[in-house]
Amino acid sequence: MRDSTFDVMKGIGIIAMIIGHLQIPHLLRDFIFSFHMPMFFLIGGYFFKPQPIKDIIHKSSIRLLKPYIITGVLTSVIYLLVGDIDTAIFRGSGILFGNNGSPVAIFQTPRCGAVWFLLALFWCRLMFNYIYNRTRLWLILSIGLSIAASCLGYYIINPPLGIIIGMSSLIFFAIGKALKEYNIPMRWIILPSIVIWILCILYSKLEVAVYLYKFYPLDVIGACGGTFVVYFIAKGICFHTKILKSCFLFIGVNSLLVLCYHQLVEHSIAAINNNIAEFHYNAIINIVLPIIFTMIHVSIGRFYTSKIKANRT
Repeated sequence: MRDSTFDVMKGIGIIAMIIGHLQIPHLLRDFIFSFHMPMFFLIGGYFFKPQPIKDIIHKSSIRLLKPYIITGVLTSVIYLLVGDIDTAIFRGSGILFGNNGSPVAIFQTPRCGAVWFLLALFWCRLMFNYIYNRTRLWLILSIGLSIAASCLGYYIINPPLGIIIGMSSLIFFAIGKALKEYNIPMRWIILPSIVIWILCILYSKLEVAVYLYKFYPLDVIGACGGTFVVYFIAKGICFHTKILKSCFLFIGVNSLLVLCYHQLVEHSIAAINNNIAEFHYNAIINIVLPIIFTMIHVSIGRFYTSKIKANRT
């Protein structure tokens, strides 16, 4: 039986992501970005199981590519509905590139928004599955490919379809897998990584979506430390607060839906106000609406599922 702690962690992580997109103090933003997206890749790696290539492509396409494409198309449609054709084309081309660019890359590309994670995780899962099935040096190879991809994406260009951002995230996915597979004694790494994480929050900067690692090795270790802290917090929530556990558990289990509705709400308000900053300042709309839409989405899905089952019987 799956430990619900990890789903609560994802719930905390997705709320942290939304807060990170608000107009917040720089230190709070650096705190959130130091762990929140790496944590999702770490958890994905921790629970990864090798599969035949056809199976992983099929499953990942349904779970990740399908919502990515739907959300991307709807994002462009939102701007078309208000007559903003230029932004609709810009957002549509951003979906083709599947990343959020880099502040210093020689060749700049359109940005796809928060759903970059879906495409990145899709490629990350496929690449890691291939590497893991073909060599015992999967950890070393994943780290090497991540470093190379991060340098390419940050300094030169982001090729289309989000392949490079997925490759740059391999390091977190591989570390997650290594933590489980090698049964590494946690007491050896938890405290040092948390100390490094605190130092990184104060003196470094990490932003996976734009390949930004100010001090690469320390930022990676620090992200692991931040993930450990969230694990302990989630563990405490699971043991001591049933209401919070239920809330974060629902959000965590449906974190990809929350992510998609977050992007749609964000750009709906941006299109209406012609100013995305209006959305960033409204924390209530930013956090509450994506969760409400997710609840409606899940409820409708359960209703139709029960109808189908009833008809079959």
